[in-house]
Amino acid sequence: DDIYTSTDREFTLSNDKECLNNITTFIEKAILDSGISKNNVIGVGIGMQDSVRSSNSELSNYFLEDLISLKEHLESNLNLSVIVDIDTRTIAVAEQILGKAKGVDNALVVKTSRALGLSIIADR
Repeated sequence: DDIYTSTDREFTLSNDKECLNNITTFIEKAILDSGISKNNVIGVGIGMQDSVRSSNSELSNYFLEDLISLKEHLESNLNLSVIVDIDTRTIAVAEQILGKAKGVDNALVVKTSRALGLSIIADR
C-alpha cells in the first residue's frame, strides 16, 4: 500500500472561518499533489487534538460560531465523506490496519505532541 502524506508546519488551529478554509484548501491541494484522481478517494479522515462528539463527528471546542461543523463544512466543499475523531484513536486504527499492530490482538499506542495520548487495542 502506498501512503501519501502532506504536512503544513506553519498551520495553527484557530476558531474562525479562515482556519476552516485553510483546512479545506490543504486537503484539496494534497489530493491534487498526490496524483490520485479525486474519483478514487472514498473519503477524508481527520484526527483532531480536541474533544470530539463521537455521535456526530463534531468538535466540541472549534467552529461553533459558524453553526456548521468541520465535518459538514468539508463534506459540502470537498464532495467527499468525512470522519472526524480524536487523533490518538485515529493513530491506533491506522496502526491496527497498516502498521505494527496489524494482526496483533492487544497493543498500546502512545501519541506524544503538545499533549500525551494513549489508545488501547484490546482483543481484536
